[in-house]
Amino acid sequence: MAKDGFNVWLIDSDPVFHSIPKLSKAHISISSEGHFDDVERAPILPSKPPKETKEMDENKSKKGLAEIYEEEYAQKTGLAPALLSASDKLKIEATMLFKKISLKLDALSHFHFAPKSVIEDMSIQVNVLALAMEEVAPLAVSDAAMLAPKEIFHGKGNIKEEAELTKEERKRRRANQKRRFRRLKVANL
Repeated sequence: MAKDGFNVWLIDSDPVFHSIPKLSKAHISISSEGHFDDVERAPILPSKPPKETKEMDENKSKKGLAEIYEEEYAQKTGLAPALLSASDKLKIEATMLFKKISLKLDALSHFHFAPKSVIEDMSIQVNVLALAMEEVAPLAVSDAAMLAPKEIFHGKGNIKEEAELTKEERKRRRANQKRRFRRLKVANL
């Protein structure tokens, strides 16, 4: 019995044990005022953007069916420039503005070097030499690495096949081979 009394004394002296009724009363009073601890569900957003509604035109078309198909084919194959609608132009302008703003924000938020992002813009340089454009290479590549094999190899004279040689050239080649062979033979002795 002494053991049971000791356990009751431990429970009575615990500060958490006395605060439990206070916590439950506070929870009940808060819930009666309309303040709930429940998690509110997030509103479900549509996953797809709303479809664009096209206006129906009841007037007779000024173009023939063949012309319409021709334009569609040209746009699909990329032969003709596609006509942009007002919403497409706004989307392109918005993406360009976003790229510029994000580039500036990246520059402000980072103190280390970050290369500029690629902006999709095509420009044609007319007054540039073709050789200058073709031989553009990174700074780490030397001019020697850019040379063609023909520019590096300097053979002795004109290189020909055996069938292309004249009688004198064949004699000269055979004499040179004999001289080399004799030199090697003497050097090995």
